[in-house]
Amino acid sequence: MKKNYNHIPFRPKNLPFFYGWVIFLFSSLGILMSLPGQTMGVSAFTESLIASLNISRTNLTLAYMFGTLASSFILPYAGKMFDRVGARVMALAASVGLGLTLILLSYSDRMAELLRSKGFGTVSLIVMMFFGFLMLRFWGQGVLTLSSRNMLMKWFDKKRGLVTGFSGPLVSLGFSVTPLALHQLIKACGWQGAWFYLGLISLFIFSLLVFIFFRDNPEDCGLLPDGEKALDESGQEKKAEIRQYTLSEARKTFPFWIIGLTLALAGFIATALPFHVVSIFKNAGMDKETAFSIFFYSSCISISMNIFWGYLSDKIEVRYLLLVMLSGLVINSFALAFLAPGFMFYLLIAGMGFGGGLFGIMTNVPFPRFYGRSHLGAINGFIMSMMVFSSAVAPWFFSKILDYTGSYRYAALCCTGVAAILLICSFKVKNPQASE
Repeated sequence: MKKNYNHIPFRPKNLPFFYGWVIFLFSSLGILMSLPGQTMGVSAFTESLIASLNISRTNLTLAYMFGTLASSFILPYAGKMFDRVGARVMALAASVGLGLTLILLSYSDRMAELLRSKGFGTVSLIVMMFFGFLMLRFWGQGVLTLSSRNMLMKWFDKKRGLVTGFSGPLVSLGFSVTPLALHQLIKACGWQGAWFYLGLISLFIFSLLVFIFFRDNPEDCGLLPDGEKALDESGQEKKAEIRQYTLSEARKTFPFWIIGLTLALAGFIATALPFHVVSIFKNAGMDKETAFSIFFYSSCISISMNIFWGYLSDKIEVRYLLLVMLSGLVINSFALAFLAPGFMFYLLIAGMGFGGGLFGIMTNVPFPRFYGRSHLGAINGFIMSMMVFSSAVAPWFFSKILDYTGSYRYAALCCTGVAAILLICSFKVKNPQASE
């Protein structure tokens, strides 16, 4: 039986019923704190690392790819651990782990000098950065994001889609300002100082916030999801009648793989496009400014769609959300394959906006509704490992297709084909609870 880590002096049951919205706030903050471990957070340090470590871009990218892949294989075990100890302990471990990793990485140039002075060559640098990226991606992109999202999913049921819809714009806004904020931080105190201070914030400030405010289950705090009281008129604890699927049971169901593969494909496209965006637009006869503008315009669509679809997701079947998201992915990848100024440019923005607007909702809403909350960590850990794996190989796949064909078109068409197949399969997606 899982030990209850909620019973300390800072007990949420002594707070008003809206503590669920406190959970919402700090869950969103937890996702934002994972930014140093996300691709856009790491990309701000890429040029500085190449220059300071005297390592080639190819070798640094290789270390990053294999570090991300290794992280994807460990994440399912982190998900199972989440089910044992809960969101509070896992988020605390992640914030400490991320903080220590960032502080250690701030000394990577000195470690590189030490390795060279001992006669070690390029391979040792790749191995060193592999372990650095492994820990950075595992604690930041992986465990902290997993813990924050799962906590939010446990605290809301009927309003789960709505709070996800509100969380989406908040997180998107934070992600959109990250590159500029990190650039200014690096400009002010150097890349070493930027990583060092981010590490201190995660290690001491955010860890304290996690300790005080994070909670795993509302029932442990005398509440039910959505802020309802946990006791009925007879004084008995109310329980929702829902089957709690284990990971092995969930993997035997059809919706698990269709939704999981959809999220993996979305992560694949969402990583490959930003990574090669300048080159893709150059091949299409458009400049760098036009290339970067698509992220602003598509994010405007995504943010506006988040609240709408979040509200609607509490009232309609998941498969309808899946149909809309996959339609967006088909449009996105098809427009990318035939990108040109004019109609295809605007079609790409529309596809990115519709697909991105449902990504957060599809990661939060279906799994607790379909499979219950008891094994949510293991289930989401496996799904997240699929997304991390796909995002790790996406830039490499697109670059290899470019090498062989001289164009990104065939890589994008492969994504279009996969999205179309998943779109057809999504018509058969139904809640497994309906058959129980």
